[in-house]
Amino acid sequence: MPSEMVFLLVDEILSSRILVISADVEYTENLDELLRTEGFDSISIVKDIAEAIFFLKPFLNEDPSPVDLIIFEGGDLCEEKIEEVWNAKETFEMLDIPLVVTGEPKYSEEIVELIETGCIDFIQKPLTSINLVSRLKTLLNLRLANRKLKKHQFELQNLTSQLEHKNRRLNSILEDIRFDLQLAGELQRSFLPPERIGNEDVEFAYFYQPCETIGGDLINVVPVSSRYFVIYLLDVSGHGVSAALLAFAIHRYLSSESSRSLIKKAGGEVREPAEVLKMLNKDFLMHNEWFKYFTITYAVYDSKTRLLRYCRAGQTPLLIIKNRQEPQLLMSGSPPVGVSSAATFKEEKILLETGDRLYLYSDGFTEAKGPKDEIFGEDRLMQGLKCSECKSLKAQIEKFTQHFFDWLGSERPRDDIALLAMKIK
Repeated sequence: MPSEMVFLLVDEILSSRILVISADVEYTENLDELLRTEGFDSISIVKDIAEAIFFLKPFLNEDPSPVDLIIFEGGDLCEEKIEEVWNAKETFEMLDIPLVVTGEPKYSEEIVELIETGCIDFIQKPLTSINLVSRLKTLLNLRLANRKLKKHQFELQNLTSQLEHKNRRLNSILEDIRFDLQLAGELQRSFLPPERIGNEDVEFAYFYQPCETIGGDLINVVPVSSRYFVIYLLDVSGHGVSAALLAFAIHRYLSSESSRSLIKKAGGEVREPAEVLKMLNKDFLMHNEWFKYFTITYAVYDSKTRLLRYCRAGQTPLLIIKNRQEPQLLMSGSPPVGVSSAATFKEEKILLETGDRLYLYSDGFTEAKGPKDEIFGEDRLMQGLKCSECKSLKAQIEKFTQHFFDWLGSERPRDDIALLAMKIK
C-alpha cells in the first residue's frame, strides 16, 4: 500500500468520534488520557446508557451517525449492566455504531451473554494502551472499510438503477427503430414489380430477400409502353439503412411515375441505357461525406423487335440460356456508377428468340457461403437455372431458390439476394 494511503487511513482512524459511557470519573479520565495520548481527539463522555440514547436519538435518520464507536464501562457485568445493553441494542444497531464493553466479569457466561446483546468486542480490565488501542484501531478500520463498502454498494445500486432505466429507454428506442425499419421494408417491397408482369411476348419472374429488414439491392421491371420494358438490378455498396436510402433515391429516378424519371426523354422516347447511367453517375457521384456507389445492370427490351439493349456497370454478368443451349455469361461491362466523374458506360445489344431466358442476379447468390465455408459460385448458379422442366418461369425461380437455401443449410445469406428473370415466349 502506498505511504500516502497509509497516512490517510491513519488520519481517518484517529479522527473517529468515540463516545464513552461511564459514571466512573477516574475511569473516564484515565481512558480519555490514554486515547488522546494515542492521537484520538474527538471523545465525548456520558454517565449512562440512557443518557447515551438521549444523545444519539436525534440522529437516528441521519448519515453519518454522530459517533463512530461506543465504549461502555460494564464494571463487573452484573445482570443490570447486561440488561442496559440489551435495551440499547436496537438504537445502536439502527445507527450502525459498534459497541465495545470493558469490565471485570466473574463468569465466562456473562461475556457470552454480552456478545449476544450485540456487543462487538469485550476488553477486560485493567486497560492497557497496547491492548485497548490496537483493538479499537482494528474495529475502526473495519468500520471505515464497511462504510466505504456500503457507500460503493449504494453507488452501485444507483448506477444499476440508472442503467436499468437507460436499458428500458434503449429497448423502447430499439423497438421504435424496428417498427420503422419494418415500415421501410414494406415500402421497399412495394417498389418490386407486380407478381404478374409481361405481355404475350415476354414473361418475367423474380426473387428478392434482403439480409436485414431493408437492403441495398433493388430489382424492377417497368412497362414503359405496350412495346418497351425497362429492366434493372442495382446493388448499393454496404448494407442496412444508408444503402436502402440510396436505393430509394435511385428508384425515384428509374420510376415511370416520378417527375425526375430518367427512363424517357422529354419527347416520350425511351432513353438509351448508356445515357441513363451517365445521368445517374452525374447525380450520384461518390464523395467523402457520402462514400457510396452502386452497381447496376440496366436494360431496355423491345418486345416488337426482341432486341435487348443493356449496360452492365460493375454488376454481376448477365446469364443467358438460349433455347436448348448451354448457359452463357455476358461479361462485357463498365465501371460502377458513382465512382468517377470520367466514367463512360458501354451499351451492348442482344437479339432474343422464342424460348430464350435471361437472368440478372446479385452477388448475394454467387458469393454466399455454405456450412463448409464453400462459395455457391456461378457454376452452381448456371446449373441450377439450366433446368427448364418447370411449367412457368415463376415455378423455376421458386425451385432454384429452394435449392439455394437447401444448399445453405443452417447458414443464412450474408448479403442481399436478388434474381430477375425474363423468358421470351
